[in-house]
Amino acid sequence: MMLSSPAAPKQRQASTPPIITQILHGLRMDRIGVKHAKMCLMELFSAKRLESYEYIRVEELQALLKTLHKSSGRPINLKDHLADVSLNVISRMVLGRKYTAKSSDHHEKEIVTPEEFKEMIDELFLLNGVLDIGDSIPWVAFLDLQGYIKRMKVLSKKFDRFMEHVLDEHEARRTTEDKKWEPKDMVDVLMQLASDPNLEVKLERHGVKAFSQVRRLIFSS
Repeated sequence: MMLSSPAAPKQRQASTPPIITQILHGLRMDRIGVKHAKMCLMELFSAKRLESYEYIRVEELQALLKTLHKSSGRPINLKDHLADVSLNVISRMVLGRKYTAKSSDHHEKEIVTPEEFKEMIDELFLLNGVLDIGDSIPWVAFLDLQGYIKRMKVLSKKFDRFMEHVLDEHEARRTTEDKKWEPKDMVDVLMQLASDPNLEVKLERHGVKAFSQVRRLIFSS
C-alpha cells in the first residue's frame, strides 16, 4: 500500500491591480503586448530621451522657488507644492503640458479643470492600491461590495475622454507643423511609432492611450 503525501497548498498568486486592467483594456499583454512594451521602453526610457527632459525639471523647480519666495513670511503647505511640482514634471514629459494650473492661452480648450485633473490622479493611485474583496472571494465579485469596480469604470471613462482630447491636440499640432514637426513629449513619440508603417507590431490608438497612462504611474511611483 502506497501512501501519497498530502498535496501542498496552492499559493495564491498576486493579481494585477484592477485599475491597471481597466487602463490596459484592449491592449493584450501576450506576445504582441510584450513586444509593444519592449519597443516603447527602448524608445521612451532611453538615457538620451530622459536627458532631453532635463529642462522641464529645471523650469518646474525654478517655478517652485519663485512661488516659495513670494510666500515668504506666510505659512505654506510644502507637501502640496512638492506634489504639484512632481505632477507638473510628469505631465509635461508625458502629455506635453501641465494640467494643474489654468492655461494662459484663453483660446486653448480645457478638457478638465486643474481640480478635476488632480482628483483623477488621486483616484487613480487610490484604486491602484486597494484590495478588492472580489479578488479573495471570487464568487462575490459580481456584487462589487466595496464599490471599487464601479469607481474604476467611471475613472476609466474619464481618462479615456481626457486622453482622446490629448491625442487630438497632438495630432492637430503635427498636422499644422507638417514637415517641421518634431516629437516634444512621450505622447508624440508614441504617435510617431504608431504611424510607422515599417513596425513589425502595429501600435493602435488605444495602445498609445494605455501606455501614456501607465507611464504616469511608473514615473509617480
